Amino acid sequence: MVEPNQDEGVLDEIYRILKAVAATPNELICYSDLGNRLTDRLGARDPNLHGSLDTINRREDARGHGLLSAVVVNKYKRMPGEGFFYLARELGRDITDQRKCWQDELNRVRIENSV
Repeated sequence: MVEPNQDEGVLDEIYRILKAVAATPNELICYSDLGNRLTDRLGARDPNLHGSLDTINRREDARGHGLLSAVVVNKYKRMPGEGFFYLARELGRDITDQRKCWQDELNRVRIENSV
């Protein structure tokens, strides 16, 4: 399902980037770099970027996979933003220890995307 104002082409492009990052050991990507790599650039705080990450995570969760946007982090904090944890909680993850929650999801997507 595509949310209003979301383009399947943009979702596919983001998905491919995230899968490639997840398949590369120790690699992360910050929101601004992700937005800049897109054909139609999106800013780090663009609601369309965050909405797209949300949609991708929901789709991955529905497939029984980890939250793929675990590889996307804040440039300075080197962790995902609050939206990641809000969705993680909504999808049943324990976010009591946010760093552990993120590390668990990151490890899971790394394993799922290892070559």
